[in-house]
Amino acid sequence: MHTRVLDDPRSVPINLIGYAVGGAGWWFDLDRQIGETRQTFGPWAGRRDQEVGMSLSSYRVGAVVAVSDMGRASEFYEGKLGLSASGDEPDGGRTYQCGEKTAIHIFPSPGDAGASGATVAGWFVEDVAAVVDDLTASGVAFEHYDGPSLTTDEKGVAVVGDSKAAWFKDPDGNVLGLLQD
Repeated sequence: MHTRVLDDPRSVPINLIGYAVGGAGWWFDLDRQIGETRQTFGPWAGRRDQEVGMSLSSYRVGAVVAVSDMGRASEFYEGKLGLSASGDEPDGGRTYQCGEKTAIHIFPSPGDAGASGATVAGWFVEDVAAVVDDLTASGVAFEHYDGPSLTTDEKGVAVVGDSKAAWFKDPDGNVLGLLQD
């Protein structure tokens, strides 16, 4: 971990670790093995409780979705969505690799399955209407909305700003989405 309040966190050497709170900072130089506390000055003075350099923005992210019945969920994710897993995971779940080294992991957790009500995972696609057609042909039912802030067409596709999106649910009611931007 490398952390230091700077305007450009990419300029921090990776041999520094630490934190900054309320304008004072601490960091540890792994090469010299000394630590020090300093008052920070300049353009970063006054920033509070801010960690820079340990941002998760440079890491891949994946979705983890609770399901109540692994057999039924596997049938949906594999049979209807066309995903494939290399086998069962130690937690009893399955991990499905997707594009650009991303993944969605489903795992058994009957008490939590479908509890969110919000979108729990989504795929970025080039042509939402074409993917909706393909998934509909596989038996996926798309959600339809008709509200003041979101309206879908007869296929379940919404225009959101400059993007198009569509949502569907897995057998537990977990909301999954497609986004074309």
